[in-house]
Amino acid sequence: AHNYEGALVALLARGRRRLPIVYHAHNVLRDELPTYLAATALRWLAGVVGSGLDRLLPPRVERVIALSEEMAAD
Repeated sequence: AHNYEGALVALLARGRRRLPIVYHAHNVLRDELPTYLAATALRWLAGVVGSGLDRLLPPRVERVIALSEEMAAD
């Protein structure tokens, strides 16, 4: 599954079956989501939402491939 969108689609498609999913992480949403917004308050909120998704999604798949040691530590 490539990036968050791919992982979400794979998780939805898998349903209750125990098919293994390998997630290719090339970014963290904590850093990416705020870049799409201009207002400071919204950037802060986007960072909070991104952090939540960063903690929620990767543990739901069987393997994660990270592009950097820093990303793997997150």
